[in-house]
Amino acid sequence: MRTYVELFAFAFDRDAVHYGKQTADLSASGMNPDSAVYFLLNGLEFLKPVEETVSLVHSTSWRFEDDGTIALSYLAYCRLLMPDRRLPHTLGFHDLAGCRQDDPLRPRPAAIHERDVLSHGLRHLSFLVCEDGDARYADMLGEDACRTFSIFQPQTAGQLIY
Repeated sequence: MRTYVELFAFAFDRDAVHYGKQTADLSASGMNPDSAVYFLLNGLEFLKPVEETVSLVHSTSWRFEDDGTIALSYLAYCRLLMPDRRLPHTLGFHDLAGCRQDDPLRPRPAAIHERDVLSHGLRHLSFLVCEDGDARYADMLGEDACRTFSIFQPQTAGQLIY
């Protein structure tokens, strides 16, 4: 069975999320997914130096794809990007509604797109930020990022309807 990690490195501005996506196949290597994500982060030129740019890396979901592949999704929040270091993709916050599943007997949507995975991850991080009783995330992310996360509807996992 093929397994891969996908990493969404992202940053916010006033009304959009900017992101870059990288993947690494784990099938042959047996590499720890967390290690693969840090390997990917260190390979992204627009994030260098990583330890000064990235303030949070979190595994947000996994999914089974129709071809039998398992995808493990991670998000990395980038707090300090220089003006000359742009993330390659931009989505307005209004474009991040996520996918919905309307069939109560089918736990995953028929189609999952890149923006759906990113949206789910942002809502998952929003849950962690909103439920952060000891302010760990506030310290890591900063006040502006925490305020931005608060606009996303918090979500702990994929939607199941019974």
